[in-house]
Amino acid sequence: MALRSQYPAITVPDVSLPEFIIGRTRNAPPGHVALVDGQSEATLAYCDIERLVHFTAAALHHAGLRKGDVLAILSPNHVQYPIAFQATCFIGAIVTTLNPVYTAREIAHQLEDSKARFIVTVSAMLPKALQAAEAGAPLERIYLFDGSGPLGTAKIPVSAFGELALTGRRLPVPSTPIDPAKDVCAIPYSSGTSGLPKGVVLTHRNLVANLVQMAANHVQLSSNDVLASSALPSRLPSPPRYSAPL
Repeated sequence: MALRSQYPAITVPDVSLPEFIIGRTRNAPPGHVALVDGQSEATLAYCDIERLVHFTAAALHHAGLRKGDVLAILSPNHVQYPIAFQATCFIGAIVTTLNPVYTAREIAHQLEDSKARFIVTVSAMLPKALQAAEAGAPLERIYLFDGSGPLGTAKIPVSAFGELALTGRRLPVPSTPIDPAKDVCAIPYSSGTSGLPKGVVLTHRNLVANLVQMAANHVQLSSNDVLASSALPSRLPSPPRYSAPL
């Protein structure tokens, strides 16, 4: 016997993940806060998401990241995490998310397997990222969420993630055609309980459908409500990281 959900059917829009997310931010009250860092109290407002994504995407494109390339994110929860995620997807590149408690060897495996060219991380995890590169990971650039100003040079250039938006202000916003049903936007990795972790390929449509399902079935929230996100490490991007505008 066929079983039917108690919830009504949903309609999944034929748009890219960033297009879906940015479209939702435009409906937020002016100046309304999307994310708050529980430790530093840094905030990200809905009205800032679109321009930060566009500026950061322009700078990443200028740095050489192209459609189909992979950018890795190795970080605990951070207010700039969704900007890195969405800016990468905006230009048709792919995000692979790493568990921040991984060892250098585990990081190297995922970076090599996913062929990640760029990585965004934090200062505390920079040594592991550099060790992974020395072990053979094909990294070309490293960006730090918590970096500011010139960070010097290593075998791989290390710079502040926040500088990307400043650079991107002076660059044209790239226009990359995206087929939501076919183009990949994320490759999270399995836990590896039966062997080495394996990449899970997710298209733009996969994640948009997931967000539409969440919006349809979740407890209804208003603009005055606050949703807490734990700082526990995760291999998959937690909902607030890529769906804050919901």
